[in-house]
Amino acid sequence: MEMQYIEKLNALNYKYWTIMTRAYLEMEDLMDTIDRKDPASNTMAKERRARFILLCLIEPSFVRELPDNVRSAREIWAHFAFRYRRRRSASCSHTP
Repeated sequence: MEMQYIEKLNALNYKYWTIMTRAYLEMEDLMDTIDRKDPASNTMAKERRARFILLCLIEPSFVRELPDNVRSAREIWAHFAFRYRRRRSASCSHTP
């Protein structure tokens, strides 16, 4: 799988983006930087690579909106997971 075939994260494709990006990071042996299942296997090189990949796979307008304290690959992943989980729960709470 090539990274260029993964659609960048935008306002409409979070679920697709997480599935494809997770698969890509797993293939590149970088998902531990986010899941932290084996912290000993994480190196600064792996962290920098995972962070770069995530930033490349997010629409530039979303990257510009990242808070200054969101720096690591894990923090980037968590930021968007929270953002979309909150958006989805808000849309589900509107009942007719």
